[in-house]
Amino acid sequence: MRVYVVWATVLENDTDPPTAEISGLLKDERIRQFWDPARDLSAMVRAAADSGMTAFHDFKTGGHTPYDMAIVYKPGTRWVEKIPKPVWVGSPVAPSIQELGKQLNALGVVSAH
Repeated sequence: MRVYVVWATVLENDTDPPTAEISGLLKDERIRQFWDPARDLSAMVRAAADSGMTAFHDFKTGGHTPYDMAIVYKPGTRWVEKIPKPVWVGSPVAPSIQELGKQLNALGVVSAH
């Protein structure tokens, strides 16, 4: 399993990457963190939603801003040019944690506790 955390500017005062104190809260060797000040990932999610990818339906143009989400892909999924179809999307992350665990368990990526 790999975990990618993408930090981006969303709110008006989001002008800098997260501090070491904040990014240091994620302590797992499988985690890779990225700073996306241009919100490229958000634009990719919006484009996928606008093209009809139902997993991202809440993020169509005029809908919610694509951020604060957990996205699960089948093992072996690769991003080439466009964002691939996910197995599951949870947003916002905090209330989605339990379902995120279930989704990862169903894929055999982690065992349920």
